[in-house]
Amino acid sequence: MKDFRFDAREIGLLIELISQKPVEIVWDLNAFYLNTDTTTYKMECIDAPPAGAENEYDEIFFCKIEQLESRLHFKKNAPGYWYKIVTSNAEIQVLIIVEVERLFVDGRLFQNHNQKDTSENINMLSLGLLIQTNEGVIPAVLVPSEFGFSWLERHGYYNLNEALELITKRVGDVELRSISSIPTHQ
Repeated sequence: MKDFRFDAREIGLLIELISQKPVEIVWDLNAFYLNTDTTTYKMECIDAPPAGAENEYDEIFFCKIEQLESRLHFKKNAPGYWYKIVTSNAEIQVLIIVEVERLFVDGRLFQNHNQKDTSENINMLSLGLLIQTNEGVIPAVLVPSEFGFSWLERHGYYNLNEALELITKRVGDVELRSISSIPTHQ
């Protein structure tokens, strides 16, 4: 088994991010950038050999999050660039982590697997975030067998039900974990 989910450091960055206001959210082909007044957080599509890989070309896609050394500046409607500034003034209310478990056998991903399957071929993946803001939800989520974020019908706001329906239709069964700006007691 391989675990490609967000680690404790990345969860810490998300907790830090959700307390920042306002946030600029930028969509790009292989990343989402979240700019605060002082820093840039980058959630990027990464590939790696999965558990169950049989050759050097087998790969699986997932997300990683980092805080960049300096804040990036994006220009609205910049010619020659693929990125789109979704919003310059978001108040993030909830970050919903989207995770899946996938079996990789014979060069293919399987969502549903029999518990008798060998655990060494199971991959735990963070596919990204549903970013719930004061304006709506941005589904910054990967489809497990596709590179990047270009599969979305539109690169802007959805309502929560639309985003969840879209994720279910394109990704299948997922696990959702919420990080809220409102402290919770466990």
